[in-house]
Amino acid sequence: MDGREPIRITVRRSDVWLDAVQEAKTKGINGLSPLKVTFLGEPSIDAGGPRREFFRLLPHHAATTLLRGERRKFFSMNVKAFQVRKSLYFRGCGIPCLADPVYEYITSGKCSSIVVSSDDIPELAMRDTVEKLVAANCTEEIQAVFSEDIAISYLAECGYTQPISTLQWKMKDDIVSTLIDYHLILKVKACMDQFCEGLETLGVGSIVRKNPSVLRQFFVFNEVPIDADMLRSILTLVEGNGDVKLIEDLAYFNFNIFLDECDNGPAGGCCSIQELLEFFTGSGYPPQGFSRKCTISFLHDTTARLPTAATCNLELRLPTCHGEDYSQFRECMMLAIRGCEGFGPS
Repeated sequence: MDGREPIRITVRRSDVWLDAVQEAKTKGINGLSPLKVTFLGEPSIDAGGPRREFFRLLPHHAATTLLRGERRKFFSMNVKAFQVRKSLYFRGCGIPCLADPVYEYITSGKCSSIVVSSDDIPELAMRDTVEKLVAANCTEEIQAVFSEDIAISYLAECGYTQPISTLQWKMKDDIVSTLIDYHLILKVKACMDQFCEGLETLGVGSIVRKNPSVLRQFFVFNEVPIDADMLRSILTLVEGNGDVKLIEDLAYFNFNIFLDECDNGPAGGCCSIQELLEFFTGSGYPPQGFSRKCTISFLHDTTARLPTAATCNLELRLPTCHGEDYSQFRECMMLAIRGCEGFGPS
């Protein structure tokens, strides 16, 4: 980025976040350090693909360590993890899995109102308590919810010290909002503050606060999966002429059938569009798009039955040897995509 030699790091796929943190500590890496990435046991030259794969995996592994929840995530009380104040910069892909109230806190330092679906409450017991409270229709039912020790402990942590017999049905909404506010936000405020401090390492925090709507896509969970038509729109075909083109057209025809099957994903017994995209780019679809067009080329070696990928160049190479036999083409695509984890010679 500034003429400096890239810093070479080696990480394990199983512990990308922990290894990245250790490498950052020992080699003095910050968010602007140019990197060359090697995955342990995977021979490759990093011309962009391994690095892109690294920054795809990094936020997911970090989220597993620092956050809780299935889709829209909240911070956890992982004190050890938050001892690392200067977090690595998630280049390109961000960490798009946070719940809306968390992002509001990051951008404004407060949460004006915390509205969440019960499905997004990370702890099952807490979720069960909230759902029972929401369903309660009288004072007796409200008090019955707190006949369980776990529910009482949730309420006590919020600072409620009165006997359960003092709880009334008219207090239901206040009880629910108090439980959610405290356990999802206030309880982990120190952890969120340290995360915000980490964002200031490169001035990212101030940029986010000035442009919350623009940068929202890099932080907040948005359930808009990439589909076949979207993938087609970012692909450029590199094709030959004459008889070669006829062979390539048949392979590309098979690929388009495969793409439509991928739209149904596991439901149709196929891989997902996301898996296919990760196979030849080393990443999912980043919020800002790719810096170059993704390309499809063709393999004319009659022994090349499997597709190959050049993730550094965002290139997918399709086999042409299957001719009109779509079932063989599909089988080989699935075998390559599902069994390809890791870098190595094509």
